[in-house]
Amino acid sequence: MKITSIQVDGFGSLNKRHHDLTAGLTVFHGANEAGKSTLLAFIRAVLFGFPPRSQPAERYEPPKGGIHGGALFLEDDQGKRIRVERYAGGTGTGSRSAGSVKVTFTDGSTGGEEELRALMGGLSAELFRSLFAFGLGELQELRTLQSEELSGYLYSAGLGLSGSAIIAAGRKLNQDMDQLYKPRGKNQLVNQGLIMWDELRLKIRKVKEHLEQYDEWNNELSELEESIVRAEEEYKEISRETEWIQLCLKIRPSWLRLKQIDRQLNEFPPLRAFPRHAVTRWESLQKEADDQLARIRNCTSKRDQVRTALMSLPIREEPWDEVELERLAGQGMRLLENQKVIAGLEAELEQVQKEMDRRLQKLDEDWTEADLETFPATIGFKETVRSFKKQFDEMQEKRRELGLQEDRLSDLTDEAYELVQNQQLELNEWKKQYAGALKLTEEGSLSGGIPDSSTLHAIAKDYASWKLLSQEVVHQKQRLADLAEAERKWSERRRQERNRVRSQTILFTVLPAAAILVTALFLQIWWLAAGSFVLLGAASFIFLRFQGAPASHGKHRGAHKENSVSPDLAESGAWPALEVSEQQLFHLQQKIIRAVQELIFWEETAASLDSGTGHGTDNWSLARKWLDTELDAWITELDQSKTILEEYGRKNNRLEEAMKQLDRLGQQSYRLGERKQAAADERKQLMDNWQNWLGRYRLRVHLSPEAVLECLSVIEQGQETIRTKHSLKNKLALMRSEQSEYQVQAENFLRQSYPDLGELVAALKKARKQAEEQKRLIEQKQLFTERIDEWEEEIRLLQIQLSHVQERMKNLLAEAGAGTDEELRRLANLDEERGNLQKERQLLYTAVEAQIGPGLLAKLNEELEGCPEEKLAERLDSLKEQKSRLESSIHDMREQRGRLAGELDKLEHGDGHAVLLQRQQEEIARLQIMSERYAILSMASQLIRKARDRYEEERQPGVLKKASEYFAYLTDNRYVQIRAPLGEPRLSAITSAGEAVDTGFLSRGTAEQLYLSMRFALADEYRNKAVLPLILDDIFVNFDPVRTRRCLGLLKILRKDRQILLFTCHSHIRDAVQQMLPDSQIVEM
Repeated sequence: MKITSIQVDGFGSLNKRHHDLTAGLTVFHGANEAGKSTLLAFIRAVLFGFPPRSQPAERYEPPKGGIHGGALFLEDDQGKRIRVERYAGGTGTGSRSAGSVKVTFTDGSTGGEEELRALMGGLSAELFRSLFAFGLGELQELRTLQSEELSGYLYSAGLGLSGSAIIAAGRKLNQDMDQLYKPRGKNQLVNQGLIMWDELRLKIRKVKEHLEQYDEWNNELSELEESIVRAEEEYKEISRETEWIQLCLKIRPSWLRLKQIDRQLNEFPPLRAFPRHAVTRWESLQKEADDQLARIRNCTSKRDQVRTALMSLPIREEPWDEVELERLAGQGMRLLENQKVIAGLEAELEQVQKEMDRRLQKLDEDWTEADLETFPATIGFKETVRSFKKQFDEMQEKRRELGLQEDRLSDLTDEAYELVQNQQLELNEWKKQYAGALKLTEEGSLSGGIPDSSTLHAIAKDYASWKLLSQEVVHQKQRLADLAEAERKWSERRRQERNRVRSQTILFTVLPAAAILVTALFLQIWWLAAGSFVLLGAASFIFLRFQGAPASHGKHRGAHKENSVSPDLAESGAWPALEVSEQQLFHLQQKIIRAVQELIFWEETAASLDSGTGHGTDNWSLARKWLDTELDAWITELDQSKTILEEYGRKNNRLEEAMKQLDRLGQQSYRLGERKQAAADERKQLMDNWQNWLGRYRLRVHLSPEAVLECLSVIEQGQETIRTKHSLKNKLALMRSEQSEYQVQAENFLRQSYPDLGELVAALKKARKQAEEQKRLIEQKQLFTERIDEWEEEIRLLQIQLSHVQERMKNLLAEAGAGTDEELRRLANLDEERGNLQKERQLLYTAVEAQIGPGLLAKLNEELEGCPEEKLAERLDSLKEQKSRLESSIHDMREQRGRLAGELDKLEHGDGHAVLLQRQQEEIARLQIMSERYAILSMASQLIRKARDRYEEERQPGVLKKASEYFAYLTDNRYVQIRAPLGEPRLSAITSAGEAVDTGFLSRGTAEQLYLSMRFALADEYRNKAVLPLILDDIFVNFDPVRTRRCLGLLKILRKDRQILLFTCHSHIRDAVQQMLPDSQIVEM
């Protein structure tokens, strides 16, 4: 989007201003208070609203009242023009303080704030002010680049999360580490734990120094512990044996039942393997045999019924040709249909013949069906017709174009002729109006009496220079007078100063020296007298020196009076400069007098100048009088004459050009006539070729290619009609032949097989009906025969299955060792009883083994075989008594161990030593936990730091990469990269040597160039939403000439993608833009 025009109706000091912006870069140049910043504020206000009334300085209300607001004319990326206007208190949409906005599109539709916000890509006013329309103040502040809208581009792009979160995490890790441990800290948890551990270690060492009997009682306690362990082992052994006896007594009933089952199983007679489920299998086989017998009886009954029905069928014994009958019967049905078809074919053939006659009449009265059939309606014929048609169309188009050219040339000729007449009439009238001036100008030019305009302007320029130089001489003389007055005042001050110094010399030097000399001579202090004499001599020298100064000064003053200038004035250079100026003034005056005298048409003035006193002063007075009174008038008159002459030349040139144009149009008209004649000859030749070609095919010569193509379509249709006619004739002949042949065959067949059936078609129908009935009876006989065979096959299969079942029953009896079914059932009962005993034995065995454990069944048998229950009970009582005695002994030893432990505790100062040891171990455990946490935190901090450093070096966002390219270009690669530390609101410049320099240590100009590069890169990043103009307000103040030119070179690149508006009050910036970007627009304000 770009701004094509700015209309300011009233905004601050600007009123009724209009600026059209036509270039990619526009420079607004003007002095201070010309309205540049006001115009920038106007653009912001129209796009984003007026500031609130609480900020009157930024609201820019017109000081004298009236309309407040204006309009911007925009052009979007598709070239559509959009008008955006905003006025305070208008009729559009928007808040009252921000003004009412109205957006008008190309199609006439309008909108408000929402449409304007969409045009701006959702940009906020603050972001627009910081990024797209900024001045030197915004450029110098880093915080304008730290808004939430921009921080996402700088610190989060490419990372997926906020950089401040990573910095906060690293800071939190460092804080947690500092809370745990510092090398020389005291309040940290690990440091405090180390101090506490050292204090506990000292206390434990002091406690152990007082334990003299500790080792003796400790050994006794160890022996007692061993005795308790042995007693407890013996106690456990007796407990295990007691539990075993109790388990034997508990299992003894099950064990006795198991022995009883073994005896019963041994009493069963030895049997071979009895088949499983023998009775069930026998009953199933018996049922299957009964079912087979029943099915055999049923199948036999059905077979006998079908055989009886087969014997009663009335089947004809004489044979007939069934295929021939069927064929003749089918053809008989078609006989009647063919008669109708034949009638239809005859009618269709008649219709086709009529259509053929109609098409022949349409083509030509002389054409016959043979001509139509032999006509070559080929693709080549069509292409030839199309070729002729194309030539005729081209010829027609050529004639039409020549006609249009002739009409257009005729109109141009009329216009040119009318223009010549108008130009001639206008020139004649103009010559009548300025006839006198033209005659005087022509005569003066021929005679050389009128001077050249440049001569008069040169005299005027010299006279103006003389006036300026005269003023300069006056000023120099006044300056010399001022210097002389200052010299006089300075000499007077010097004289007064010398008198004061002389008086002070006599008072403070000569008189004290004389007094000291007299005193020394009186007291005969010779060294003091000598010193006083020297001092007196020096004072006399100083007095005489100051005494001689006025004479010298008087000599200079005399010289000044003689030469009218002091030596100081002569040294200052004022007097020589005055002499040079007076000489230049004199030479310039003489030059003007000579120039005036050289004018030929001033003979009287020149004569008066020559007849004067001959002094230059009188000549100059006359010349000045003429210069002041006549020069301007003559210059004006000469310029007017020159203007008239030039206008005459222009009008005469236009007349000649119009006449030349008329001649050119006449030549074009002649060439156009030749082209028309050539086109007519070409068309005649084409027509002859066309008519000759039509004659070869017996076509009318007056036909056009379109008509021939239409005839060709009719010919193709007629040829298709001829083919249809031949096809109908062939089909009609074939059907009549088939009908005659069928009638002969049918009559011969019926005489042989059905001599008494009567008429042919009716006989065929009756014979076909009898044949179908016989066919049905034969099919039914075949069905009965097949069913009889099926029943007999099923009976045979059932008998085979019955024999298989009977064989399986015999095998089952043989396998069980039984002769009859009753004996089979008795053996099955014995086998079932033995199986139940075996299952019960298995269950008991499993239960006993589960109670005593695997592998202990033999021990159980040995324990219970020869030992009655009473003996086991006595043994259990004895074991319980031993167990009770061991419990009492262990209890006594434990009490003794407690007493010894108490004595040891007393030696260790009660429980203090144990508490200290426990506290020491707890402190060691706590230190280990904190050390592990410190190690984890330290490792996490190092990983975050390394990831952050690597990210800052290798994964800078695209905005910073682009900004680095711009910054490197502006600084001529002195700085090659801009780096934004992750999560920190600051920027660093990286030199070509890899050194990082914070923006606070850069010069003001370099820092501004860095911030400018950032804004350019951010503007490029924002282009995905909207391409907005860049508006820069005097941002080159702190740039040196080299970097200013490099920045202008960068703007030359950027203006290809977006519009740039540059406001400046410096003329060297404007001149540099004109030099480097000559196609830019300069707006003087």
